[in-house]
Amino acid sequence: MPFYHFDDFDPSDFGIEDMVPQKSSSGEGFQYDGPTEAEFDFGEFEGLAALMFEMLVKQAVTKLRITYDGGHDEGFAHFDRAWIGETELSVEIMMTRLAEDGAKPRILEAIKKPSSTNWYNAEQMFSAATPEKGVGYAMDDLAHKLAEKLVGEGYGTGEYQLYGAFTVDLRTGRLVDDPAAKMPPSMY
Repeated sequence: MPFYHFDDFDPSDFGIEDMVPQKSSSGEGFQYDGPTEAEFDFGEFEGLAALMFEMLVKQAVTKLRITYDGGHDEGFAHFDRAWIGETELSVEIMMTRLAEDGAKPRILEAIKKPSSTNWYNAEQMFSAATPEKGVGYAMDDLAHKLAEKLVGEGYGTGEYQLYGAFTVDLRTGRLVDDPAAKMPPSMY
């Protein structure tokens, strides 16, 4: 689960009385809400998230790392890295591989379906993006769907701030929290 910082509220107000007091890895005043795991079925995803999962599997990706943060009005999730077997790939390498695999036209087709993405004004944004940037937006859309599975729908909304990271096993559908997650630079 995430690192939380509540704005003058008691964590018990949110039903998380059992939070483990722990100084965060990067900031003061954050508490870690114990390790957690979740499972999901990629078959329940539609639209852009389903497309990106399909493209990742085609690339033989076995694991992803996702970071997330938010507070007050919204939450954000970002694709952080991928693995093919034991080989770690950076965001840039993975975006290039997916772009070279013809992702952009498939993304543009996928976003035409209702409720296929969380992005506002998606058609204009994806159309104007380079193929690599478009893949980055699409991967963040998938990251958001995955974060909702672990942290809960509407994460990052409320009188608090949060951040965290987790890994995703694409073979088993298992999400595993990273208790050593670092606070994103945007939160300093």
